[in-house]
Amino acid sequence: MVPVEGARANDAITIAREGTADVLLIDLLDLPGGSMEMAATLARDYPEVRIVLLSGSEHADDATAALEAGISGYVLRTVEGVELIEIVKNIHEGGSYIAPQLAARAIQLKYSVPAPAERPSKLTQRETEVFGHLMAGMTNKEIARALSISEKTVKHHMTIIMQKFKARNRVQAVLSANQNGPAKHTGGRVPS
Repeated sequence: MVPVEGARANDAITIAREGTADVLLIDLLDLPGGSMEMAATLARDYPEVRIVLLSGSEHADDATAALEAGISGYVLRTVEGVELIEIVKNIHEGGSYIAPQLAARAIQLKYSVPAPAERPSKLTQRETEVFGHLMAGMTNKEIARALSISEKTVKHHMTIIMQKFKARNRVQAVLSANQNGPAKHTGGRVPS
């Protein structure tokens, strides 16, 4: 991955059109002519290019709008350089990112979490282990390494966990557990 730089919004459009970048890191504050709309247009017109926004806005609705527009990452300008590099690498590998300070608020804006009466049956021991690593923020690959199982097996457990939580995605399952207490779903065992 060779870095390519631009100084204006038109440069970002040219870079995306020419296919010279897999990931575009767009600083909304320092990019003349740049805007959320321009980034959303890039995400729509060039879906093969992963877009990461560097923003000063801590409004959850801005982060939600970015993700709904197909933006792969919404990072706050206060992020440390080393962390930003890791975020971009993760997005390059197919991940997505939203600043942790905004994640819970953005999810609550976007999704309603099922009522406690609809909560899952208890998780098995292995599901509890997988879920504990998920709550620690690990990827499927990292969970597989930590538990010495295949990534395919982790995905299988994640599917079952999300079904039990009636969650549409991993973040919603974690939010659900945090709202209702993880021990309630793990037979009294708190995921580690």
